Amino acid sequence: MTRQVPATLWVVDRELNYLLSEGKGLSLIGLTPGEVVGQNLHDFFQSHEGSHPAIDAHIRALHGEEVTFEYDHNGVIFQTSLTPMTGPDHIINGVIGIAYDITEQVKAAERVRFERERAHQYLNVAEVMILAFDRHGTITLINRRGCEFLGLSHNEVIGKNWFDHFLPPSEWAQTRQFFHEFFQGWYGDCSRLKGEILISDGSPRFISWFMHAIRSPSGKLIGILASGKDITRERQLEDEKTAAVRQIEKNMAKFAVLNDQIRNPLSIILTLASMSDDVELAEKISEQVAKIDSIVNDLDHRWMESEKVLEFLRKHHNFNTASITDGESK
Repeated sequence: MTRQVPATLWVVDRELNYLLSEGKGLSLIGLTPGEVVGQNLHDFFQSHEGSHPAIDAHIRALHGEEVTFEYDHNGVIFQTSLTPMTGPDHIINGVIGIAYDITEQVKAAERVRFERERAHQYLNVAEVMILAFDRHGTITLINRRGCEFLGLSHNEVIGKNWFDHFLPPSEWAQTRQFFHEFFQGWYGDCSRLKGEILISDGSPRFISWFMHAIRSPSGKLIGILASGKDITRERQLEDEKTAAVRQIEKNMAKFAVLNDQIRNPLSIILTLASMSDDVELAEKISEQVAKIDSIVNDLDHRWMESEKVLEFLRKHHNFNTASITDGESK
């Protein structure tokens, strides 16, 4: 029966001599049942000087301790358990050992650990903020850049609720609604969202998010993986750009009105000059009126060029500002 056990079973006496060696697991290390019986552990492990982990573990078992450890024997990894063996007098007279081959399990765990570490490396070299949330908004993952951006350590972020700790009250309703709809499947596996967050010093930042679904092996939606880019400065520049164009439009509208306001008095001055008996004075006035009219005409031409520039900016650079020229003219 012991030879059919899918493991390695052995017994050593107090002098660490093998009394029994059985089990299918022996073939993994090139041994046959009973082959090492009579051999000493020191000879088997070729450790006559100094200590050896397996021998030290047997000595601990001879002192009454139950010992469990992993041992790599020429590339085969065993999960080993040692139990003190007692006789009728309850005196420890040897050690019973059993070892199972866990090589594949260890290698599989190592592959999982390697993949996990590699994934974390990828996350940490990313220059965007990456977080993962469960359906309640609890943060389950954050990368290095995310911690730097928020101004907090990894432990200060993980487990915190995103809504309660990192969003201003003005964003609560919209973001909670988005989470609810996302987990209801409204957006499929990915979606985009923009909104404000608060960093550790309390200052707001405007973030553009790309959200992707996290699914369990069964396909159930269990979380959201989000990458966030800080577009605070871009938004400020966009606001400044829009404000500048609006101001230009206002100035141009006022300028158009001003041209009319200048020409109307000029017409009156010219009419009065023509009614004067002093012909020489009338001619001088007419000359000055003509100069002023020429200047106004030039300004009109520049106004038309400016309007074309504005129209080009609206069309090709997304200056989506409504013209208020008419409104100012009225």
